[in-house]
Amino acid sequence: TWIINWLLKPAVVALALPLYQQMIHIKAKIKPIMICCSISVVISILTSMLICRTMGIDEEITRSIATRSITTPLAMSVSESLGGIPSIAAAVVIMVGISGAVVGFPLLKIFGVTDPQAQGLAIGACSHAIGTAAATERGTTQGAFSSLALVVCGILTSLIAPVMFAIYGMILGIN
Repeated sequence: TWIINWLLKPAVVALALPLYQQMIHIKAKIKPIMICCSISVVISILTSMLICRTMGIDEEITRSIATRSITTPLAMSVSESLGGIPSIAAAVVIMVGISGAVVGFPLLKIFGVTDPQAQGLAIGACSHAIGTAAATERGTTQGAFSSLALVVCGILTSLIAPVMFAIYGMILGIN
């Protein structure tokens, strides 16, 4: 996975320019952006936990899958800190990213999401760098807001996931 990790780092950095260009719009909507990203992170982690638990999937795998909605380098690091397997986290992140890049915009269209800022946030929050590349192809606004969601969700996941897994462990009586 080190090759993928190495290749993704400059790609993520290159997404900063559109983000800078949209800074006025971002500052004006920072509160709803943070709320949306926070809800996205909680839903992503919670659905991973519930689906894995329902399917009887091992806790180590669950901790690997829970980081599926953030960029690969972060997912590998967060997964490892949670007691997951970084290589599984990387594989899942790539599959989720490709899926989001392919079906994300058609799904947004079906659900009537036409605002470029909302589209970008949704794609970035769910399908990280690969989805952000697809969002950037759609437009500067989508790309910028997708980059923003990618960064914010990555940070929030690294903060929220350990807390959620601690609570999850207490409820189930596991460590």
